[in-house]
Amino acid sequence: MSFHGALGNMAAADRSLAETLLRAVADFDPGLTVSVSTDTAIEPAARALGLQVATSFLADRAYDDAGALVSRRLPGAVVHDKEVVLQRVLQVLADRTVTSINGKILPMQVQSILLHGDTPGAVALARTVRRAIEDSGGRVRPMSRWVGPA
Repeated sequence: MSFHGALGNMAAADRSLAETLLRAVADFDPGLTVSVSTDTAIEPAARALGLQVATSFLADRAYDDAGALVSRRLPGAVVHDKEVVLQRVLQVLADRTVTSINGKILPMQVQSILLHGDTPGAVALARTVRRAIEDSGGRVRPMSRWVGPA
């Protein structure tokens, strides 16, 4: 499960809100895996509650120099070029890094890669990304079958 949109952005920045939302998740089903961008308030709050966490790399979104997603209100926040998206995926697979919107190389330890389905050509892009993951020795599997550390 993942908090999405404005609620997700608010929880990512506010540990207290993240904890409140995650307690509701844990009460509902403590076996759910929380999918979250790296370096947000959600990740440590989920781990503190004993929930499984899968950190995600958003391949078609830009990151700032602190490792946070660039606001969609800013130019360049969404990466539309499929070749750039693929290069970003290859970088995170090979080096466990991402290049920020300003060119800074950032560490990026992730268990999942996310693409937005409303991007034009998303299905073809997802197939290309899947091949890149598999060609690099990675495995693509549903989150429901992912078992990682709590």
